[in-house]
Amino acid sequence: MVSKDFIANYQRKMKALAESREKHDMIIWTGGKKILAHRFVLDLNSTILETEDVDFVAGEQGLMSVTLSPEFDENLELVDSIIRSFYCGSLLVYSANFRMIHKFSCIYSVDWLKHETISVFKE
Repeated sequence: MVSKDFIANYQRKMKALAESREKHDMIIWTGGKKILAHRFVLDLNSTILETEDVDFVAGEQGLMSVTLSPEFDENLELVDSIIRSFYCGSLLVYSANFRMIHKFSCIYSVDWLKHETISVFKE
């Protein structure tokens, strides 16, 4: 059994890592804007790095760079929130955003997020 202190400490550290502008090793491009991330976090939560429509190249400062499907270009803030949720598991899903979140979760195989959107849809 994992202690509550361990979980709380882990969540605190993951949130700090997400908010840090240091130590990232990935750039996610959408709509010409970049979102900084960590490859291991993307790998743990999605197939972003494996999906064939993603352009995966060495980018600026030697960081790996992916460009998401163009259908997310107009949703930078939402995509950023989705990526941040990979660190802390927290994302507000509601009627105005659940369709785009669901689409993202289906395209990039984010199963836990897909379940969240389905529960909103059922409501």
